[in-house]
Amino acid sequence: MPLTVPLEGNTRRFLQSCIRSRWNPESMIQAKRLARHGNVDWDTFLDFAIQSRIAPLLWGCVRDYPDLIPRRVGTMLEACYQNAAIRNTLYSVELGQVLDGLSCRGLPVIVLKGAALGDTLYQNKALRPISDIDLLLRKPDISAVLDHLGTDGYRRDVSEPRDGMALDYESELVVQKPGPIDLTVDLHWHLVDSPYYQRRMPLDWFWSTAEEARIGGTEALVLGLEANLLYLSAHHVLHHQGEGVRWLIDIAGLISENKDRIDWDLLLLKAQAFQLVTAIRVVLAQLTIEWELPGLTPHLLAAQSLPISREERRIVSWMIADNRPVVQRFWADLASLPDWRSRIPYAFANLFPNPAYMQERYGLSSSVLVPLAYPYRWVLGLWELASSRRAMEDDG
Repeated sequence: MPLTVPLEGNTRRFLQSCIRSRWNPESMIQAKRLARHGNVDWDTFLDFAIQSRIAPLLWGCVRDYPDLIPRRVGTMLEACYQNAAIRNTLYSVELGQVLDGLSCRGLPVIVLKGAALGDTLYQNKALRPISDIDLLLRKPDISAVLDHLGTDGYRRDVSEPRDGMALDYESELVVQKPGPIDLTVDLHWHLVDSPYYQRRMPLDWFWSTAEEARIGGTEALVLGLEANLLYLSAHHVLHHQGEGVRWLIDIAGLISENKDRIDWDLLLLKAQAFQLVTAIRVVLAQLTIEWELPGLTPHLLAAQSLPISREERRIVSWMIADNRPVVQRFWADLASLPDWRSRIPYAFANLFPNPAYMQERYGLSSSVLVPLAYPYRWVLGLWELASSRRAMEDDG
């Protein structure tokens, strides 16, 4: 979702200069100049940093320059940094225990996103806040992983409309463990939440190119460089509609820290093979134009020269649409399935979830009310779709 606090003009340029100083120290010269003469809107700067969850990273960039920002701004950034340090430390300890437990049971796992980047890219957990642990597992291992995590207090966060539906049609499920903070682990068996990409994007390459790293105090696997760049780009564009500066900073950092190692030909080849050309184009354009990351123009031009299939355009347009109503998401996923043998059970499970799910989903006090909840579910979905279309027509 877009942030409610827009960042414009010199305020945006100041924030970007501070972030860029992580991989280009000369950017701090521009940051100092903007802080002195650029009329930076400090309230907007701070609100944006907190909302976009990059306040700890900004504190890491500016803390050695005490006169760069107002004291009250620095105090808030430091508080966010300290909070992230405490929270991420708890998550890191838990992650180490989870990884050790899965390793002992011979269950391979790849650590994804912030849980991996805090140790491998930022080398300081506090700089990259996380709200959950994302793990990639092999689909046949999910049941064993759930059994193991269940013995450690983890429980599914929500019920399934039909038993086994998540494994058949989704790409992940979430388990939670209560404690000083509620620990959340996202178990992925695919990297993109779309039936189309689950068919189009086999994960053999992601597993075969995974690299060893020390995560959460234990040895673990993380995605290889090109695979990680491709995945983070897809996540940024397809799951977050290209909004959210935190993902761009992750990608920019990976590129800047590994610019001599990236095999761009391989990355673009895989982007085309996996129908992720749109995602790579968007990310490279944002990093080149908005963030002025040097050296990317040739790769952006190469990405722009790649053809985008009609099918990719259709699927991506569905996935990145603003305010997609539930019914529209349902039809998009239904159309993405390969044949009617898979579409019919998917449609049935969504239209007629099991009674336990309906009672939980709609907060029904008695099972007697469940039969009435089904037409309510259908009408609610259609009403949401109609309201969304009216809003689009009004905007047009």
